[in-house]
Amino acid sequence: MEPDGQLDVFTLGRFLVKRGSKVLSKEFGRSHRLWALFNYLITHRGKMIPAEVLIETLWPEEKLTDPKSALRSIIYRLRRLLENSTNIIASQGAYGLNVNGDYWLDVEMFRRLCQEAHQLVDIDQDRAISVYGQGLSLYQGDYLPHCPYEE
Repeated sequence: MEPDGQLDVFTLGRFLVKRGSKVLSKEFGRSHRLWALFNYLITHRGKMIPAEVLIETLWPEEKLTDPKSALRSIIYRLRRLLENSTNIIASQGAYGLNVNGDYWLDVEMFRRLCQEAHQLVDIDQDRAISVYGQGLSLYQGDYLPHCPYEE
């Protein structure tokens, strides 16, 4: 079954993940580690994170019997929840967010709009103001305000 639309991820002032009209992150509290993993991957998008780093991040105080199996299990669950296994990629014992995947991320759009507006300031101030306004409409507060780790 193909996923219905792109994955929309909101991180500024709130955490919300949805595909079309379906909210995937509604069970944030019940799947704390799963969403902590997703938050870590979107925060470090464009990088492949070694399994050992993810294990230490997700289970900092715990001594797991089989940590790599636990990580593979949570990645499997995350891929299923996202309804698209290509959003999370694996290579040589590391995992990352597929930056070429079918997703929209508010903070990426916010940055693009700010860059575009900055380039327009000397050329077309009215257009620059409009683009800054679009960026401002995306900004709802701090990045991942309920993030389980300080980094």
